[in-house]
Amino acid sequence: MAQEKISSTTTLFDKLIPFLLIGLFGFILIGAAVYMQHPIMIFVGIIILAVAILLGAIYSNVYHQIAETDEFADTTAKFPISNNVMQFLPYIIFIMFIGILAAVIWSRKTGGSVGL
Repeated sequence: MAQEKISSTTTLFDKLIPFLLIGLFGFILIGAAVYMQHPIMIFVGIIILAVAILLGAIYSNVYHQIAETDEFADTTAKFPISNNVMQFLPYIIFIMFIGILAAVIWSRKTGGSVGL
């Protein structure tokens, strides 16, 4: 009975993955708004993007190789949302970066000139 409860609880974590991604996006968005005070920081952000996409691709490939093994086939079938997230992780990182960059640039834009 305890084993069934643990199994059902761990499968519920799969449904939390989208909420974790949205929370992560919001947290990074707030951090980027504070961090990117100067336009030169966009180049630092591009370097961070390249590293994040590289790490995302590595994690995605390693997860894919582990998920294809026979030992983990049953477990990966129980977590379809996590599998999709890990399959498209580099693209998700890129889309999040574009959204954050657009929000930061849009928030810094002034609407016209201010006179004395």
